[in-house]
Amino acid sequence: MTKLSHIAFADETNPGGSGRYGAFALLTMEKDECRKLNQNLEQFLVDNKISSEIKWKNVGKDQKYSKASIEFFSESLDFACREKLRIDVICW
Repeated sequence: MTKLSHIAFADETNPGGSGRYGAFALLTMEKDECRKLNQNLEQFLVDNKISSEIKWKNVGKDQKYSKASIEFFSESLDFACREKLRIDVICW
């Protein structure tokens, strides 16, 4: 049996084609790096008193969501710059 070494997450926007643009994003990283990033991101939720997840519709409307989203982005970008996280996006 092959041991799992990497993890991938994918998401799309505008899948039904109702908007002007569509996009598909894929994030990949080593399993151990994913654990580290996940721990950091979970701590941002705790620090900002967010109980479950960041709802992007709340970013810009609620200070705690705005602050947490900036922390999420900064941490993810840091992982990407250190080549610990790969982000691929296709837009149409």
